Amino acid sequence: MRAPTLALLSVVLAPGLLAGCFGPPPGEGEGEGEGEGEGEGEGEGEGESLPDEGVKICPAAPAPADDTSLQGTPFATMVVSFPADVVLCNAWREGGTRDNEVLHKVRIRIPAQARTSLMRSHLAAAELDGVFIERGPFRGQRHAVSSCAGNAEVTDFRVEGVDQQFLTATVRHGFGDVGVLEEQYSVFQGAAGVVVPDRNTGVSFVWLPPGGEGAVLEPCDVLPAEAEPFDALEVFVGEATTGEKRVVFRSFRTFDTFAGSYPVAFTGAAVVDPAAAFAAVGSVGTGFRA
Repeated sequence: MRAPTLALLSVVLAPGLLAGCFGPPPGEGEGEGEGEGEGEGEGEGEGESLPDEGVKICPAAPAPADDTSLQGTPFATMVVSFPADVVLCNAWREGGTRDNEVLHKVRIRIPAQARTSLMRSHLAAAELDGVFIERGPFRGQRHAVSSCAGNAEVTDFRVEGVDQQFLTATVRHGFGDVGVLEEQYSVFQGAAGVVVPDRNTGVSFVWLPPGGEGAVLEPCDVLPAEAEPFDALEVFVGEATTGEKRVVFRSFRTFDTFAGSYPVAFTGAAVVDPAAAFAAVGSVGTGFRA
């Protein structure tokens, strides 16, 4: 059994508390939501879905015209495909501030899309239709968006190298004040084909929230059936303007994740007056496992 984890919220916050995924956690009793208290809701409860979640809205578009951007290169006939739905989360970064991690917290669902080749004109016509972006558990933090043909912008397109050539391209899909999703290609000569998104074939996504730097997205962690939870303890310290303090201890059981959210099973809490030799002001739950 792992030693209990201690998170001093007046100083530092355990990474999973800022997790990027907001779907319902697995198992019963794990209703303690990620991003708790972050952002203003619009009256909807957690777990509610927008009516148009995952619905594609882009009209049928003609096939993009070919160009000569890859003429004479090994990438001219390379096939690009986006064959399956994906769910992506921000990857956790070490040493970031709480506010910065909250800013980059995101879970993005992208259904399978049409893709053709690596030609610049084809990438510029690439769509991201029926995308669902979740930046928190409330309705105002969840967005159904689409980037239709002609909306994307190719901001970088290069073929470099002599004996071993490689292609670099960035396709920016802007979603207004929600943010920007970049489709980044880094493909080496000799690849059998390109699958989106798949870092093994040279394609990844980067999320750029308004006012923030890019955060690399990875497949959201899925807990294996045999995963064992461990005990954790949070400590909140609050101080009134009069100088009076209270300490809140909250215990729960959880799991490690490195991209996305961890589930939380609340087990107990106590409010303590530090001036009274740690006499509990009040407590709830089943007690602490620490």
